[in-house]
Amino acid sequence: MELVQEGNVLLMCHVWAVQDEAPGLAHDSSRLQNVPTPQSLKSYEELHPDRPAPLFLQRFEERPIKGMPEAGDGARDPELTGLYKFRPRARAENTFVDAARAMILLDTYGWMAQYPAHPEDDPSPWIAPNMDYHYRFHRPTTEAEWLHMRIRAGIAEGGLMSTDGDIHDLEGRLLISGTSQLMCLPRPGV
Repeated sequence: MELVQEGNVLLMCHVWAVQDEAPGLAHDSSRLQNVPTPQSLKSYEELHPDRPAPLFLQRFEERPIKGMPEAGDGARDPELTGLYKFRPRARAENTFVDAARAMILLDTYGWMAQYPAHPEDDPSPWIAPNMDYHYRFHRPTTEAEWLHMRIRAGIAEGGLMSTDGDIHDLEGRLLISGTSQLMCLPRPGV
């Protein structure tokens, strides 16, 4: 599929799918151990009662494990981890529509993953349009209300930033993994 404007391709999307239970090799060394339960973690609202989340982020119930830096925090590893559940409806019945939940999380929090490495830049003097995504859907997400996401912005240099992330269910099974490349641009008006 292509999105074309004035004869220029702006977006290209490829989807490749296989039948359920296709024959082949079977092993899984990607399973997470000791995934916390949502009840064992405080919600964003409980952690920040005087700081409402931006409107878009209010569409998820967030239970941070390794969350955004607080005012005065020093720089740390550029990674965010937590449990996420969409509001007002946690899941979609259609497999492809439901998989979009994970793509939204990986896309949205991919840019935000750089903040722990640059906590003094709030708001960031940069914006970062996504140039390239590559998501791999290992298992359907339709059975998982809560999604355990880890997203990391391991390198930012020369005007580019790269992210890698994965989404597991509460049993630790890998559902989706992916990468993206972002282009850092000066924020207008800063």
